[in-house]
Amino acid sequence: MAKIKLEILNKGGKIYYSDTDIIVTNIELPESMVNNKDIGKLKLEHKVKEAYFISNKTYCIIDNNDELTKKAKGVNRNQLTLKDYKDMYTKNKSITTVRKDFVRGKLKLN
Repeated sequence: MAKIKLEILNKGGKIYYSDTDIIVTNIELPESMVNNKDIGKLKLEHKVKEAYFISNKTYCIIDNNDELTKKAKGVNRNQLTLKDYKDMYTKNKSITTVRKDFVRGKLKLN
């Protein structure tokens, strides 16, 4: 991933967000780096129209097809709205959610 980031920066690109499996940049990546089927290459998932990057694993992306992708580690997908992401980004607003954890399996008492 570091090599990919360096190549983007060396081409004059900006990196707006990156994680273990995602890079959001302002430049189109060369074909040598992108292939939806080859292991070790990047998959082009979205051409971003609008995005809000809050913190690691917490972001919201609207792509050129107006499809909304929301990610927030530890939070159910439907608990946060686009407005919540915008408020966190533009107003530095904190959002409180309720987290429910369920464990699958049998519990034996005795």
